[in-house]
Amino acid sequence: REQSGNIMDIGFDLYCQMLDDTVRRLKGEKHRKIIRTPVFLKVDTFIPDEYISDQKQKIEFYKKFESCENENEIDTVMEEITDRFGKPPYNLLILIELERIRAISTELQIEEIIEGEMAIRIRMSSDAKIVTKKLLEILKTDKRIMLDPKDKEVLICRICETDAEKKLFELKKLLQSFT
Repeated sequence: REQSGNIMDIGFDLYCQMLDDTVRRLKGEKHRKIIRTPVFLKVDTFIPDEYISDQKQKIEFYKKFESCENENEIDTVMEEITDRFGKPPYNLLILIELERIRAISTELQIEEIIEGEMAIRIRMSSDAKIVTKKLLEILKTDKRIMLDPKDKEVLICRICETDAEKKLFELKKLLQSFT
């Protein structure tokens, strides 16, 4: 029975997306399909039960964060969750920062970000909106950043932070410097 409710929620989301697409088409706006950048970092991101105990509400906020296309929308969801449940705990703040990184990466049309054993790998798409001049400057001045010698579409970032908050801050700062 609970699963049926979740399926209904997903069905409603799809309906809303289709309705939004139709309205945009009728207004003469181009259909824009946003492909969110997959970001795989070794950080714990979740909404603790002590903060939101109701699973349905928790899923609602995960969906809201998942649907954010930019940092302003993330701020709006953060304000809502703070208004309803109080000051966000550490793990939720980490989730929010991860969503900010995903939004920036998506806007830059980065293909994926994956943290490995020794570095974070940023795969750029052929359509990446990275200012080449700025990237070249970063490659010259920041010795932690280099192009993968085996794959020129991959940046290797040796961000040595083990603290999740600092690691996300450094990665976000790097991504913001590409624009």
